[in-house]
Amino acid sequence: MWKSIVPGIELDNVKIDRKNSVRIEQYRVSKNAVYFNGQYLPLSCIRDVAVMESSFTPGMSCGKGIPVFKIRIDYGADKPIVLMIEKKRNVEAMMKLISGENGTQHITEMENILGEAIRKIDALEADIAAFEEFQDEIAKLETYYTSDQWKKDFAADEAGELPEDLKRGVLSEDGICNVLERNKELLERIRSEE
Repeated sequence: MWKSIVPGIELDNVKIDRKNSVRIEQYRVSKNAVYFNGQYLPLSCIRDVAVMESSFTPGMSCGKGIPVFKIRIDYGADKPIVLMIEKKRNVEAMMKLISGENGTQHITEMENILGEAIRKIDALEADIAAFEEFQDEIAKLETYYTSDQWKKDFAADEAGELPEDLKRGVLSEDGICNVLERNKELLERIRSEE
């Protein structure tokens, strides 16, 4: 069974798509994917494609290698896919298929970026709203930190009067002070952006 090399991005019907694909040397290319070695790369994931002239020396043989073309496909992973093609006309055919017959691959790429941007902005807006709603709790923390109760609790901790298993990061002067300062800086940053 053919498996996508991009987790979470699978074609709806790989069998039909592959059946409708075009064979180019040892690869197959459809309007949706490039198929190779039992795997496929959805065309919608492709960020950049480059062609390089190269050579291939089979089986560690001596002498000059066979001239080939390498198609380097960047799809956002650590390492790109490199496909080796022998004939220039096959490179041209593959590039035409990968980019879409009408050259619309860049639109698909931009559509993917737009979708990701919307998801990230929505998540950030929700996080900012939750952060702003939490300010009453931060105010309670600041009130506690500047109170006589905090001083008594701090002194009791220093004297060893509190249970050993009690979490007491709130009694660290630097801990609360740093959080309150970071909170203030973030609020100023958020409000200056509005």
